[in-house]
Amino acid sequence: MTSPFTHSDLLNGRVYYYKVTAKTQFSESEPSVEATGIPFSNNRRIYVTSLNYSISTVGSVAGADTICMNDSAKPTQSTVYKALLGDLTGCSGIPCRRASITANAGDGQIDWVFKPNTSYYRSDGTTLIMTTNSNAIFVFGNFTNSITAATFFPITGMVGNWTTPSNSNCVNYSFTASGSVLTSTSNLTTTGAISGASMGCGGSFTLYCVEQ
Repeated sequence: MTSPFTHSDLLNGRVYYYKVTAKTQFSESEPSVEATGIPFSNNRRIYVTSLNYSISTVGSVAGADTICMNDSAKPTQSTVYKALLGDLTGCSGIPCRRASITANAGDGQIDWVFKPNTSYYRSDGTTLIMTTNSNAIFVFGNFTNSITAATFFPITGMVGNWTTPSNSNCVNYSFTASGSVLTSTSNLTTTGAISGASMGCGGSFTLYCVEQ
């Protein structure tokens, strides 16, 4: 190991521990006092699951998060991913996820997946999608690139102004007998990127997964 040493390929948010020694041709000193470091970046990734999942498999917002952590399309780094979903209006159910009460305001957020003023990339880690504003949402039409190049239809349960209709998420992603869920189109840069067709709860769907 040479001096100075650059430790590359670190994982965002993981604690790293270091001790150093001084070494000559004939001897080596005792290790130094331990130092720690936590790498952090404002850059995050979004990916679409490789599989379609039934509503009964999703089961809840927490169930969707578990899928995001285990789907084979997840980028290789071991950071946490959560599903881009809107829960019932008013968030009366537990668990719950909400982006906005007022259209396009980003107010009333609960367990929200985006961070303010943060750049989000495709799963390759290099293709910029967009940068969120100070309210942790983004302005449609101002994307650098769509979320994916290929076309997928992930469920979101939200309309294009970031609010969540109470009748568009299969009762917190658990009820399959009737009702509907709002889907999106991943290769768009308009509001269709999070809100598009309304589909029956008996179907199977992909998910957007957002790095935390």
